[in-house]
Amino acid sequence: DEIEYPLPGSDATCDGCGQVVDKYYHCVECGVIDGFDLCEQCKRMGLFSDKHLRRFPTHQLCLVTKHTAPILPQQP
Repeated sequence: DEIEYPLPGSDATCDGCGQVVDKYYHCVECGVIDGFDLCEQCKRMGLFSDKHLRRFPTHQLCLVTKHTAPILPQQP
C-alpha cells in the first residue's frame, strides 16, 4: 500500500482562494468527487461557515495532511 495525497496525479486546491495547498480542511460528507476543501487561512476567515455550512449544516471539515492522507492499495 502507498499513501496517495490528495489523489494520484492531482493537487489539493482551496475552494475558497484557489491556491494549491499541502495541508487543507476537507468536507468528509461531500467526499472526494464533490469535495469541498479549504486552506487553513480561508477556514480561519470563516469561509466554511459563510458558504458551505449554510447549505450543508451537518457537514464537518477534517484536516488533511500528507501524514493523514488515505492509504490506497497498490494496483497489481
